Amino acid sequence: MAAVRSDRIGAPIGLHERRVLAWLRASAGDALAGRRVWGAASLSGGHAAGQRLRRLLNDDLEIEPLAVEADEPALGGSVQTGDIVVLHDCFTVSSAAALRDRGAHVVWHLSERSGSLAPSVRAVIDVLDRSGGAPVDAVVVDERVRLGGPERVSALVPASQLLDIREVPFGDDAALAERVALAWISLLGDIVEEDRADHVGGTIQARPVVAAR
Repeated sequence: MAAVRSDRIGAPIGLHERRVLAWLRASAGDALAGRRVWGAASLSGGHAAGQRLRRLLNDDLEIEPLAVEADEPALGGSVQTGDIVVLHDCFTVSSAAALRDRGAHVVWHLSERSGSLAPSVRAVIDVLDRSGGAPVDAVVVDERVRLGGPERVSALVPASQLLDIREVPFGDDAALAERVALAWISLLGDIVEEDRADHVGGTIQARPVVAAR
């Protein structure tokens, strides 16, 4: 059974909320420090999703475009061990194994603009099951739960059996974008810390949940 971690990233109204948000940002900054982040897309929908993510994270994290159609030597020269590669469409997932062989953390980004979390996560699990394993290190699903409802960004990390959720209550556009950006960078930070099953000292375990109140 997967462990579930959930944090709510709302507008801080007290000291506890401010500390939780500061902790999420600091933890992500530590985990992502010194890493290059790449975005890969080959289909029109993937390019659009990648552009939206780059605009969203522009103030927090630079995402460099990666041409996955390049031959392996060129690909290997660009992507280094410890880098993060976000794949934005199903075509680019075919490059996941080669990228992981080079030591990169490979994330498959799926976007769901309506509906509930459960169908999206079930679809991801079905894809992973059909593939005979996990072709990527993590799958991130971002969605609007319902019209006027919260944004929700969730990461499924097969190696550590973790479902990591950030829920962002609906608010004004500027504040919402800032909080969704924090949801993304905090999830990427968690992924690079927990997406490898084999570590010195044994298999990683999900850290205890400390929910914002």
